[in-house]
Amino acid sequence: MALYSSLYRITGLLTALVLSLAACAPPSNTITDADTKVRVDDRTTTDISPPNVFNRDSIGSTKIGDTFDSKKLNKAPSSFDRCFSAKNKAIPAADYLIIDDKVVKITIKDSDIPSASGVKIGDSLSQVYAKHQGQTPEIIDSPFSGPDDKLINMYYWTVEEGQRVGTRYDLNPDVVINISIGNEDGLMSQEGCV
Repeated sequence: MALYSSLYRITGLLTALVLSLAACAPPSNTITDADTKVRVDDRTTTDISPPNVFNRDSIGSTKIGDTFDSKKLNKAPSSFDRCFSAKNKAIPAADYLIIDDKVVKITIKDSDIPSASGVKIGDSLSQVYAKHQGQTPEIIDSPFSGPDDKLINMYYWTVEEGQRVGTRYDLNPDVVINISIGNEDGLMSQEGCV
């Protein structure tokens, strides 16, 4: 009889322990990490992107394809209605190209802000290749090349949310001088709104 009641008590204690541990475990979809977004619950998504870091299709909280938001971006004084550039006080090194009220390109000229692949202003062509190992770029001679300097534009393309986006490195001739991200129309644009 003593053995039976001991087993009964142990079974009860084990059941209570399992139930208490299960109660401590978070629900299966409480926290997820997708593109630097943390899902707190089904009602809230908080952007935790560092403000001065390029992702494949965004910098800070501004994403390629976003609608122009005058609360986040300041329209340049000499602008056209359909196409204009903008700045963000939080990221002064970034220039935004807006066409038809959509962000189509973001360019930086600051060596403290690397591309999503880790390329920085001042990196050499061999460093760009090393940081994009296994990827094949599209390379185009820049229309701004002169007789004394050869400028090239190097593009790495991906598909994000159904649209072709990419990273463009402007090199003179072997050193990165600008980094841009954008959709195809934005990145292929050499003169912005002209």
